[in-house]
Amino acid sequence: FSVRRDGGDFHLSVRKRGRDAVETVVSKDFLKEVHDVIVKHDLVRRNGFDEVTSGLPVQYSSCSLSVDYASGERLYFRMDGEPDATWAQELKTLFLRKLALS
Repeated sequence: FSVRRDGGDFHLSVRKRGRDAVETVVSKDFLKEVHDVIVKHDLVRRNGFDEVTSGLPVQYSSCSLSVDYASGERLYFRMDGEPDATWAQELKTLFLRKLALS
């Protein structure tokens, strides 16, 4: 997923490998919900981590999170997938719920 600012709007774009992206406009409140998941699961502790293993089953293939804050700070990590991780499930649910309501 990615979020970009276009004028006063924030556009959420979600792409699955090999498929076209789905995009919708989101509010600042939605972005706060995303940030709340990041804080709740202390994802900043993973910042800068970039290590993946080749040849894993598809559900464990690499995943990444990249967040560029207005302050200029950046959160980024890339790692082997954690399909059962609570933080990943919460973000997935948040995005799918938003896209379903759009």
